[in-house]
Amino acid sequence: MYLQHQVARRVAADLEVLPGHEIHIDPALLFFILKVHRDRILEDTTAALQKATPEDLRRQLKVVFEGEFGG
Repeated sequence: MYLQHQVARRVAADLEVLPGHEIHIDPALLFFILKVHRDRILEDTTAALQKATPEDLRRQLKVVFEGEFGG
């Protein structure tokens, strides 16, 4: 949670956001989004972890199941 606030403050400072305006931050900056299929969960997870950077692995994890509502 602390990292999320830290990133949000940094982005807001870079954008010089004016009062009353919304900030839209790409969730990929805050989360390590792991997209998996239920029938290939182990293979998809292994492949994603092998490609992940150390910075990715420090982010909060968000799992998205492909082909399902919200995914």
